[in-house]
Amino acid sequence: MQVTAIPKVVSEQLKLVKSGGEGERLEIVRMDTVEAEDVRWLWHPFIARGKLTGFTGEAGIGKSWITCALASVASRGGWFPNCPESPSEPANVLFLASEDGLRDTLKPRLDSVRADQSRVFTVQNHFAFDTVGFLRFENLISEIRPALVIIDPFFSYLSGGLNINLATEIRPVTSRLAAIAESYDAAFLLVRHVGKARGMGEARAAGLGSIDFRAVCRSEMLIGKNPDNTQEGAIVQIKNNLEEYGKPVGYEIKDGQIFFKETNLTAQKILSGTKNEDEREAQSEAVAFLRELFSKEAELEANLAIKQAESLGITKPMLRTARAKLNVECIKRGNAFGKNSKWYWRVKETSSQEGV
Repeated sequence: MQVTAIPKVVSEQLKLVKSGGEGERLEIVRMDTVEAEDVRWLWHPFIARGKLTGFTGEAGIGKSWITCALASVASRGGWFPNCPESPSEPANVLFLASEDGLRDTLKPRLDSVRADQSRVFTVQNHFAFDTVGFLRFENLISEIRPALVIIDPFFSYLSGGLNINLATEIRPVTSRLAAIAESYDAAFLLVRHVGKARGMGEARAAGLGSIDFRAVCRSEMLIGKNPDNTQEGAIVQIKNNLEEYGKPVGYEIKDGQIFFKETNLTAQKILSGTKNEDEREAQSEAVAFLRELFSKEAELEANLAIKQAESLGITKPMLRTARAKLNVECIKRGNAFGKNSKWYWRVKETSSQEGV
């Protein structure tokens, strides 16, 4: 095999870097010398040890109740919600909660979920993930040795001048956290809020900040409520690079306690909620429009339906939300790589996690 020589200009630059002590030789690894290892789960298949997990949801829908419940299971040992596999062993938990008061919010909720609070640790003084902050944080991890680290919300622990929408600014932070998580075999749960636009109904784009946040997380969960019944909430997995997607986990907060149960809620349903009367009326029109079309045809050609909807003032985001409400699936027919392929819509017989 002919090997291309390193261009002279690059070779000279490398020599300059090495002579100045600033460079580090890239370490070559031959893959037949690498030993494969199994993923270690804290909560299968949602939260893995040694990895970053995203936890995305709107304010006021019970995210901190859920994180307290997870901290309780991790601290006491036992079974996580809807997970009948082997129980976890009691372990330490590090809880960083910048928005919840320790005495009036975090403490009462940990009491309610019966956490072993001798194993739950937090810090009173706020810090940022800058050069000094990372040193302090890793020192804390090395002392506590937690199985679970909850950072709520994650973006509140970033330096003030950092732009959360730029991957180039977020990646150094998330990469460093990922390295610490792997080094100490800890599961890091990074909590963030949903954006005002809710990703226009698209789960992958629902959370605040750069897409790099989602890229570095091996798993991500969307937490939200049923817009038709705000007492019904769900944890829906919207990313999993390590395992098949887990089934949605329902939850209800009642009388100062949280209860977990089975649910059929999807990410699309959670994100389909509207905020004011005008939006609700417009959305109702979109739903009625699709219902009328499906009363005449069992299957619709997507492009034709979209054009007809737009002629009536119904936008694509409104159609997307209406499809979620009516449990409509998208099907592609024809040559997958040719010009003759078309998308069609039809109502599914049973619900699923389409688009997750």
